[in-house]
Amino acid sequence: MMKRILHCFLLAALLATGACTESKDIGGGSELTVEVSSERVVLPGQELGSAVLTVDAPAPWIAEVTEGSGFTLTPSEGGTGETKVTVTAAANNAHRDRITLGKVNFRLTAGNARGTEVRILQSSGTAAQTLLVYLAGRGNLVSAFERNIVNMLRGIDEDTPGEGRILVFRQTGTASAEIIELFYDRLTAMTARIGLKEYDETLKTTDRATMTRILNDMLALAPAESYGLILGSHGTAWAPYSTLTSFACGADGEPIPHPYWQKTEGVPQTRGFGADNGATMAIPELAEALDAADARFDYLVFDACFMSSIETLYDLRNSTDYIVGSPCEVMIYGYPYDLSIPTLFRNNGREHDLEALCRSFCDFYSTTHLTEQSGCIAMADCAQLEALAEVVRRINGTALRDYDSEALQVYEGLRPHLFYDLGDFIRTVCADEALLAEFEKQFDLTFPPAARLHTPSFYTGYGGVHMPVERYSGVSVSEPSTQYTEENRRTAWYRAVHE
Repeated sequence: MMKRILHCFLLAALLATGACTESKDIGGGSELTVEVSSERVVLPGQELGSAVLTVDAPAPWIAEVTEGSGFTLTPSEGGTGETKVTVTAAANNAHRDRITLGKVNFRLTAGNARGTEVRILQSSGTAAQTLLVYLAGRGNLVSAFERNIVNMLRGIDEDTPGEGRILVFRQTGTASAEIIELFYDRLTAMTARIGLKEYDETLKTTDRATMTRILNDMLALAPAESYGLILGSHGTAWAPYSTLTSFACGADGEPIPHPYWQKTEGVPQTRGFGADNGATMAIPELAEALDAADARFDYLVFDACFMSSIETLYDLRNSTDYIVGSPCEVMIYGYPYDLSIPTLFRNNGREHDLEALCRSFCDFYSTTHLTEQSGCIAMADCAQLEALAEVVRRINGTALRDYDSEALQVYEGLRPHLFYDLGDFIRTVCADEALLAEFEKQFDLTFPPAARLHTPSFYTGYGGVHMPVERYSGVSVSEPSTQYTEENRRTAWYRAVHE
């Protein structure tokens, strides 16, 4: 708890409501002084990169550079009340690390009172790797997202992210949102968060254009040689938003009368992707949003339910190189980011290890007492998905065995089921041993075994029970389902594997 308090409150975020003040007692009273919205400003790494802080003074004031150079202040003096001051970098930061440009003392023009000191820093011009974390949605996720951020800070130290950077987007209210950076402050030897951009507007984070705009804002704030992306929110994989609401059942078999992410008494909560105030984003729209961004992401990690779905992955195959997700529900605790973040910034932030990320996820949920011990995970190599579709297409061109869908491995407690294990399904229906062997070989290339990990069982909010994992490929398919068959047949995956 003490570490969390230090993370959250010792270092104020830029433009946060808490202000930095300096004053001294004179004759039992408090002398008037200048208040500044942040004790530090972090400028972008490029020449003319700027940030804004707020100066609130009871009388005319002046800003004096007491140490360093390489930046300008506009204005450098002002009168009574609030004044917006723009701090602008004079040159690019050619270093790999954040640097200190100098210090500024904001003091009243008259009198000898000590002023308020603000430190001016500048981010690296081009980071080795920037990780963007896009947390979409409010409601019950607000506290979960804050816990995620605290855990990310716990995963940061003087070697992590090294030459990399971590930016987080989250909604802070109905009509407000922010982009913050998480970093290790070498001067204080502590982790910290600082605001980089605020949005004073209502953002529909599941809107394609809005998502692209926000991602581009983050990319502009932290240019890098490579990029990763974590997406966290509610959702339903490839299926329509109403799907997992309309036929979810409780332990007594009765339909749950409200969306699964709302609190059900006695049922632990889980999360998915793409629900913001009742609005969702179809996976093809998500692909379009990613493709329209100003940079390509090397990897995409879903902190979300059901996203390791072959229909979902196939839609995103051209949008990123690797995708990590779960075929079942993810507990609302999300990833153990204190363990996961270091796996994404190996070699001083220049490399990521997605297999290690998957291990950290499964190991945590295998042993934790903080939440249900339910952790299924897999990594997809998107470059191999077309070849996998080609093998499955040829299997579908042969005489297939009849099967009982109730005997297949499933990944939820829905009735009827919607997500079935892809590997189990193909092994059940394929009668051609040579084609099956080819499928197995290609499947291992598409979903590396070292990153296909699971706990002995998984928890499902549909019934509030643990279900056994008896056969596991780490990716689901919905073709065997009797629900939403027409919608499924319109997915790109179904069309690709059926002539």
